[in-house]
Amino acid sequence: MTDDAIPEYLRKMAKEGPIKLQDSFGPEDLVWTGEDGQLDPEELIAEHGFEPETSLEVILMALVKGHSPDIEHDALLQRLKTAKAGIIGSVLSGRGEVDDHRILKEVAWEYFKRFHELRRSAGNRKKVKLAPVVRSVIETQFPELHKLRNIDPENLYKLIERKFKKDKDIILVRATLDDDWDRFSQPKMRKAIEAIAQLQIPIDGSASIIRRLSKNINVAKKD
Repeated sequence: MTDDAIPEYLRKMAKEGPIKLQDSFGPEDLVWTGEDGQLDPEELIAEHGFEPETSLEVILMALVKGHSPDIEHDALLQRLKTAKAGIIGSVLSGRGEVDDHRILKEVAWEYFKRFHELRRSAGNRKKVKLAPVVRSVIETQFPELHKLRNIDPENLYKLIERKFKKDKDIILVRATLDDDWDRFSQPKMRKAIEAIAQLQIPIDGSASIIRRLSKNINVAKKD
C-alpha cells in the first residue's frame, strides 16, 4: 500500500505508536494481515486473485451444468477436470481448491472473528484453535456435507483443516475482503455466458455468480 492510499484516520492513529484495535472496530472493519500483522493483502490478491476459479473454469462449469442440470457435485468436478485437461493439455487429479472454496471462506471468517476477539482480550499471547472452528462451521452451516461426500465426519474435518492450513493467508484475505467489489470481473463473465447461450448451446449462468459469505458479524466466544 502506498503512502497516498493510507486513510487519514490511520495516519493519526499511527503517530503515537503501533496501531491498536479500537473498541469501535469489529472484524468486519478489518482485513487479514497475517498472524504478525506484516502480510500485505494486496500483494496476495494480485498474485492469486479474489476467487480460486479461472475464467476458463467458470465457463466450463457453466457448460457442464447447462448440459447436465442435475449432475452430482463429484461428477461435475470430474467433468470440469476432464474438459480443462482436454483444452490445456494437462492431466488434473485430486480435489481442487474450487471444490471447497465456500466452506473454506466460511471457516476463514469464523477464524478471523475469533482471532480478532483474542487480540482484544489476550494480545498476542494466544492463537486461534483451528479444529473447533472447522467443526463448528461444518456442523452449523453444512451439516449434511459428510453424507453428500460419503465421508466420515472426522475425516471431513481433517480434510478441511489441511486445505485451510495449506492456503491459510490467501483464504483469510479473500474472506475479509469479501465486501470489496473491485474483484473478479463478473459482468464480463456474464456477457461471455450470454453470448454462448445465444448460440443455442446449453449453459447455466449461475456458475458465474459470486458466492458471498454469510458474515455474521457477532464476535464469536473464545474456546
